[in-house]
Amino acid sequence: VKHRVNRRVDASISSSKPRLLRAMACRTRAASMASKGFGSKKNVGSKKVKQAPPGWTQVGRTSDLVENKPIKAVDLGRNAVVLVRSGEEFFCTDAKSTAYQFPLVDANLVEVEGKPAIECPLDGTVYDLRTGKVLEWCPKNNVIRAFLGKLKEKEKPVKLQTYPLSLGEDGEIYVKL
Repeated sequence: VKHRVNRRVDASISSSKPRLLRAMACRTRAASMASKGFGSKKNVGSKKVKQAPPGWTQVGRTSDLVENKPIKAVDLGRNAVVLVRSGEEFFCTDAKSTAYQFPLVDANLVEVEGKPAIECPLDGTVYDLRTGKVLEWCPKNNVIRAFLGKLKEKEKPVKLQTYPLSLGEDGEIYVKL
């Protein structure tokens, strides 16, 4: 059962670069990660840092994602990502749908069985924001999606890969690329 959280998010993504824009799917719980800082589960409670450690890239700030604009596009040169805020959780996902490479910056936030998810506005594919798992692959629930779904019905669903995301002590959002 899907529950629509918002209809459409106003944002844009630069498409001036001809290369394939690929990004990562990441997640975190804001409250717990803000107190943990960086480190693995073994290092829970490790010292918070002012700068990202090697391998982590700052992609934004928690204040960039507000209720009426919970999705923001970020161009990282070779990659492009979207930052997503769902309640008190933050996610970093691929900038484009895996089915038709449609930008997810205009996606709908939905809830599926109590889990935060994102629905591609073009083909209707729904991804779990925590795992990147495809919850619904190209549903045929309108005329355009029926056509697009027919084209993809023999293809295996492609999930979004997930990567770690962490918060800095001043609300910075870092992703391990």
